[in-house]
Amino acid sequence: KQSKEGIILGEKEVRESQCSYKGKIKEMKDHLDKSCQLISIQQIIALIKELQLQLQTEKVKTVLLLFFCSFIIIFDELKEIHLKSNTEIQQLNKKIDALQHESVKKDKQIIELTNDIQQVKSEKEINEKKQSEEISKMNNDNKILKQQLLKKESQFKNNQTHHHDEDKKEIDSYHQLLQTKSNSPSKFNFDLFRSSSKLINTFTGHTSSVFSIDCSTFDDCQFICSGSADGTVRVWD
Repeated sequence: KQSKEGIILGEKEVRESQCSYKGKIKEMKDHLDKSCQLISIQQIIALIKELQLQLQTEKVKTVLLLFFCSFIIIFDELKEIHLKSNTEIQQLNKKIDALQHESVKKDKQIIELTNDIQQVKSEKEINEKKQSEEISKMNNDNKILKQQLLKKESQFKNNQTHHHDEDKKEIDSYHQLLQTKSNSPSKFNFDLFRSSSKLINTFTGHTSSVFSIDCSTFDDCQFICSGSADGTVRVWD
């Protein structure tokens, strides 16, 4: 735009000046292009192109600035997401480690329980085997006892007559002893008494032969007195 104030294109300002050209019209173009102080159309076009380049450069700078700002924002967001992801990954790793530790602990408990079960089974088998052996032994013992009982019963039946005869002989011996005492009260047949009596108890204390024996009752207690060749008399209760 050309006016009295001048021509303003972009950042350049061209002041108005007067042209003193006086010549042919066909030479005016060369004058305007080369020596005229007024701005030419080509210069205007060049300035417009330069202005367009500047505008394009500014646009590119603006776009680059916006892209850079967007990149920084996206980078910050990605960095925050990355940090958050790392934190979550660390937490997950801790949980995984805890689960692995619990899994190992559970595996140990399972192994211990399995060993305990096997031990209980082994003890049960041993106890069952012992019980079976004891039952078998008891059955054998019962069979032996039954056989012995049958044998004893048979012997008892066979010996009843013999025992009856021995008891009769013993009674006859006692009768004979009593008859001997009644016939001669001042004499005592020791051999007959010994042959017809049973040994109940043995008293030890004399160091020589015993020649006299007597019995007595005192305060509902029975006592035996014995005299020996060792020169002592002993009382037995």
